[in-house]
Amino acid sequence: MRKLILLSLFFLGSLLSFAHNPQISSVALVQSQGNKWHLIVSCSLGAYEIELKNNHPALALDRMNANEFQKMFIEHLIAKINITANKEYTGILKNAKVILGHQTDVNFEVEGLPEKLTNLQIEQSGFETLKDHYCILKVITLAKESQNFILEKNNDYSITLAYNNHVFTEKQGKKSNYWLLIFPILTVFAFIYFSIKKKTLDSVTT
Repeated sequence: MRKLILLSLFFLGSLLSFAHNPQISSVALVQSQGNKWHLIVSCSLGAYEIELKNNHPALALDRMNANEFQKMFIEHLIAKINITANKEYTGILKNAKVILGHQTDVNFEVEGLPEKLTNLQIEQSGFETLKDHYCILKVITLAKESQNFILEKNNDYSITLAYNNHVFTEKQGKKSNYWLLIFPILTVFAFIYFSIKKKTLDSVTT
């Protein structure tokens, strides 16, 4: 479990290390032993602040302490994230843990998902008020991790994936405008990041 969470956080960090800006966020849905699932949302701290301000114009962020701020954006994410598996199972987000910083990670436990998937629908509109925002999605099961998928305005920050022979494929729907440009960039940065972090990960998980 610890290794899967660390891998997910390293993945999210690699995507954001080159651009701590509110236009980019990442989300990883991770399965571990015992059919335990986690959802990890990662974005710049500024993105959370702008999103809350856009939704609550009268909000005085500078008067809120860290606990109040975290509670508010956790509730915001729970209201904006929907996960449905096999068309009948609904994921319930619980017990959020926050790593607060310039890059802020929120790690939810997810209850209610089946052990075996046939399809998956994920909506993450938690940053929908931000201009030109897009979210990079990865799903990591016990068998394999998926390719990267893009959630953005053109697909309503939602995607439906079919799962067959340990491979996730996007069902027909609205296509992202950014995919062809973003994927090569993310691949390069992910390769560089994992090359640097490999020894660190091995030392932590062994």
